[in-house]
Amino acid sequence: MAPAPSRGVATLAIVSSAACWGLATVMSKGALSVLPPLSLVTVQLITSVTLTWVLILAINGIPRIDRAARRAALNGILEPGLSYVVGMQGLALTSASSASLIGATEPVLSLGLLFLLFRVKSKQRDILAIILAVIGAGCVTVTGGEDGTGQFAGDMLIVGGTLFAALYVVLSSRLSEHAPPLLMAGMQQGLGLIVVAIAAAVALSLGWEQISRWPTMGEWLFIIASGLVQHAIAFWLYLIAVRTIPVQQASLFLTLVPVFGVGGAVLFLGEPLSTMQVAGSALILVALLVASVDRKKILKRDRPPL
Repeated sequence: MAPAPSRGVATLAIVSSAACWGLATVMSKGALSVLPPLSLVTVQLITSVTLTWVLILAINGIPRIDRAARRAALNGILEPGLSYVVGMQGLALTSASSASLIGATEPVLSLGLLFLLFRVKSKQRDILAIILAVIGAGCVTVTGGEDGTGQFAGDMLIVGGTLFAALYVVLSSRLSEHAPPLLMAGMQQGLGLIVVAIAAAVALSLGWEQISRWPTMGEWLFIIASGLVQHAIAFWLYLIAVRTIPVQQASLFLTLVPVFGVGGAVLFLGEPLSTMQVAGSALILVALLVASVDRKKILKRDRPPL
């Protein structure tokens, strides 16, 4: 078995995954004008799961999946399963900025769950860095948005989705070594797709969701691209990173998601960038620096190959 990726490779992977999730939030908000929430997530995951398994089979052939890997794959029920079933409904009801602000609390929730479930205490440096990063994330997102408030129901759904995502982060740090990252992403997203597809089928059959028109070819391509960015690429990169980066620091890097989200809104949607947002982004970068300076080398362990 090949060793875990180097610290530099892992850092690049997790920053890239944060970029994917941040930009995908902007893409998904736009795609919600074409398809309702659960239908959209279903199409996105079908695209992602298909590509992921094509790559798995092309690179390694039919994989051997042992009991430990199957157990680790159950984490996909949390995310993208329940997290996106609940969170995408919330995104349809509230602003993208409100969703990003609430999602920025995921690192704090992750640390709390890490202590409650495994009695793992965080270092003071990590706690300080995450406090700074969450404040920075608040500065980045609180000045944006459609109306600055969003609807209460949508916000509460985003809170629920964030809790599922935080639990996924905590468990992934302990389960990621049971299979190569690409295979783990494929298995987790496959289970997540089952959860989402069942929810979408129920919503459509009961009339809770309706598809008013068939998307155009251009809209289909955009939805497919959003699915690949938000699921296939982002989850694969994240699972690569957490083989080396501890969960406390992995949670910290996720505070970059709203930075990329706001940056994507500025770049692709033409939204203005405020001084507060610039200051918040800078504060997040300072927090990452605080967390990385003078750290002991992480012990190497044999891990599965990519």
